[in-house]
Amino acid sequence: MANPVSELLELTERMAEEAENATVEQVDRYMERRRQLFDVMERMDPAERLALLAGFPGQSFQQWESVIEQAMARFKEEAQDKLLRFRRAKQQRTGYDVSAMDTNSFFFDRKK
Repeated sequence: MANPVSELLELTERMAEEAENATVEQVDRYMERRRQLFDVMERMDPAERLALLAGFPGQSFQQWESVIEQAMARFKEEAQDKLLRFRRAKQQRTGYDVSAMDTNSFFFDRKK
């Protein structure tokens, strides 16, 4: 079996380098593979896991993770903006409801 710690480090460093221009799909694939690698490490014998983690560059890993988290936050903000625009457009389209109008009135274009 390949070293999951080394693979995780390589994967995380590469994703951090590409995070600025990464797509949602790329970040999603990264997160899925990251989860798989952590699952593999959790199932390992504790002594074997400790041996693999010896010399783990924790500070670099945290910096890479921070860059990736910023990209994910950017995607979240973009999604929230799109959802807000969608809701506003829907509200504008449905601003006039025929069932709420009194058709016997001279002015029957009341808003909801």
